[in-house]
Amino acid sequence: MAHLIGMSASVKGRKFNVDSDTVRIGRRTGNPIVLDEPSISGTHCVITRTGGCFVLTDLDSTNGTRLNGAPVHEARLNPKDILQIGNVELMFDGDDVEADQATVAAPRGIEFSPELARGPAEFQNGSPFKARNERRHLKIWIVLIGLVLLSIIGGVVYYIIQIFSTGT
Repeated sequence: MAHLIGMSASVKGRKFNVDSDTVRIGRRTGNPIVLDEPSISGTHCVITRTGGCFVLTDLDSTNGTRLNGAPVHEARLNPKDILQIGNVELMFDGDDVEADQATVAAPRGIEFSPELARGPAEFQNGSPFKARNERRHLKIWIVLIGLVLLSIIGGVVYYIIQIFSTGT
């Protein structure tokens, strides 16, 4: 039977069976596989089975779906493939999974193992929004520092005016 094995800290070691022809994955409780993570859409993606062939399809999710590190909209799954759904990584495997020989024969470059799985906090480093958030925070700090400096200068100017006005 095909299944997904949790690799990320929040689902590490958990096994999710892909035991019907259509298995929806998402945060919403009506899905056969529920992953209660903020980075996952209500109905994020679906795995469809035709015989021994399994296809992963992203359902226009907010944070996207990745397969072996590459963003995908639809792709055939092979044993040991790594799915990233939002910030959650899962390994796809099973005895009844037919491997796509063209894909399996191509070098993947990295061997994945549950021992090397990363937790959700480490996925923030790979977020496409991280740089934008850092720039936004930098702008806020610059504005705050500017306001503090203006307040200090204003206070000094007010103090000088008070000294000269009382001295005459």
